[in-house]
Amino acid sequence: MAEAEGIKGLVVEERESSDGEPRVAGADAVALAVATDAAKHDPELARKAGAYLDEQQTLVRLQIKHFDEEHELAIAAAKRKRFADRVRNCLSAGLLTLLTCAIIGLIWLAFDAVHSQEVVVVPFDLSPGLSSRNLTAKIVAAGVLDELSRIQMTSRSSTEKSPLANAWQRELKIEVPETGLSIGEVMRTLRERFGHDVRLEGDLIETPAHGLALTVRGTGLVPKTFYGTEAELETLIRQGAEYLYAQARPALWAAYLDNHDRFDEAIVFARANVARTHGRERARLLNMWSDAVASTGSMHDAAALSRAAVEMDPDDWGSRADLIEFTADAGDDEGAWRAGMEMMRRAGGRPGRAPEINYGYWDQMTFNLQARLAAHLEDLAGTNGEGTNFGPSWAVEPTVQSLQHDPESAERTLGTAAIDDSKAVDRALRHWVNLLLAVDRDDWPRAAKEGVEARDESRGPQGLVGYYAPALACLTAVALEHAGQRAEADRSFALADNPDSVACRSYRGDVSELRGDWTGAQRIYAEAVAVAPDLPIAYYSWGRALAKHGDLEGASAKLALAHEHGPHWADPLKAWGDVLARSGKSSEALAKYDEALKYAPNWHALQEARGAAAKSAR
Repeated sequence: MAEAEGIKGLVVEERESSDGEPRVAGADAVALAVATDAAKHDPELARKAGAYLDEQQTLVRLQIKHFDEEHELAIAAAKRKRFADRVRNCLSAGLLTLLTCAIIGLIWLAFDAVHSQEVVVVPFDLSPGLSSRNLTAKIVAAGVLDELSRIQMTSRSSTEKSPLANAWQRELKIEVPETGLSIGEVMRTLRERFGHDVRLEGDLIETPAHGLALTVRGTGLVPKTFYGTEAELETLIRQGAEYLYAQARPALWAAYLDNHDRFDEAIVFARANVARTHGRERARLLNMWSDAVASTGSMHDAAALSRAAVEMDPDDWGSRADLIEFTADAGDDEGAWRAGMEMMRRAGGRPGRAPEINYGYWDQMTFNLQARLAAHLEDLAGTNGEGTNFGPSWAVEPTVQSLQHDPESAERTLGTAAIDDSKAVDRALRHWVNLLLAVDRDDWPRAAKEGVEARDESRGPQGLVGYYAPALACLTAVALEHAGQRAEADRSFALADNPDSVACRSYRGDVSELRGDWTGAQRIYAEAVAVAPDLPIAYYSWGRALAKHGDLEGASAKLALAHEHGPHWADPLKAWGDVLARSGKSSEALAKYDEALKYAPNWHALQEARGAAAKSAR
């Protein structure tokens, strides 16, 4: 008995450690083996051993049962933990997203505020007696806003225009949590603190003499009062709006004056206000000043103002474009060409940062006609058909089509153009296109008539006509010489605005050749090449004259140079092909004709010459 108890105790001791934790399974197995062996010789011990084994079997069943339950509970707990982790991760991600959006929103609001340059009109104050006359603070402010919008819409300029807004329409009814402030108020506060908005306001009161006094003021602007009767309220509002616009955006106001042919006013205004402008605004104002001077005075002065604008803002592409034009009109064609190359370099090539429309005059000088027309049409599309250049931009398309020897398209375009017959410049440019068409047909009497009409109609502002019709008077002189009107041709040369330009010199050479002065003509051609060695027109005129006099080798050399400096101009290629065809080099002539067709695909004479060369090359 004592032995059996000892065996049981051995088993129990072996199963438990001193701290109550189960030992390894191997210890129970050894103890059980010893007890089983001893039970073989002691029935009582055998009985107790059997009872012990039964207890162990019951314990095992219970352990297995509890293990399954605990396993299921553990799985359920793991699922709950995994779900809780997912919910926590989603909440964390959501909070992080909201925080990120809030930070981005604040950054956007701050960026918008810092870079904002809006002109904001707030409700005007009215004296109490005016309320009974269907006048309110918003109505007066809206009238000022309408006038500001009208001025801006009729200002054609490359100057960036400020968005116009009114205070009550800008309000956004979204509340910021726990502050009671609307998003609009937050934006307005940030713009007032960090931005460059111009807030316009004022008041309308009755005067003792039963008239009205409208006072307008704005951020950084000197208040001004306008007086009138109640019947003159619209006039007062217009005067107030014009004053505010001129003070808030001087460059755009000068552009408005230029657009409406108020050049003298533009010059006076620019001179008086340039000192109070800075940076890009000053550059733009200088540019508008130069446009006004170009239309009324010295091209040298206009070029100097454009150069000053470029120095103030090297990325003012409008000023660079005007610098090209005014430098050429001042008699420095080569300098104008260099100015165009510098703009291209500054813009990072072409296409680049400079809008293509700003290469218009440079393309005209180099006879890059397709690019000239493409940029013009793109500019019209982006400005609702108005264009950014001053003057009658309708003239560009038929001019280019005429120079590409496409009379059908030019006449169709001219017939549908928005020509204002009340303006001399529009009448002059219509005659200019007809001059080009007559020259293309070798109809010299018609060309002479159209040229004289164009020349005489253009005696007003020269800057506008000269931009669209360069060397007009000098080409007219060539037409007059062909028509047998020598004295009138000389007179036309004398009337030229820029008689020393490379184009006018080339046309003088043509006239000298027509008069039989071949030595004098070659001297003039050489002078034309010398003043503008990087432009193609003098090489072209000289090459054609050499071919006419039988110097085919010399003609080829000059026409090759014309093509080198005007690679997109069909005329030198066509003339070069003609020279090669006369030299019996039909295959080479065919190659020149094919290349020329890329730039003047509808030129009938070119198509005929190409067909003849193709037959000879077989």
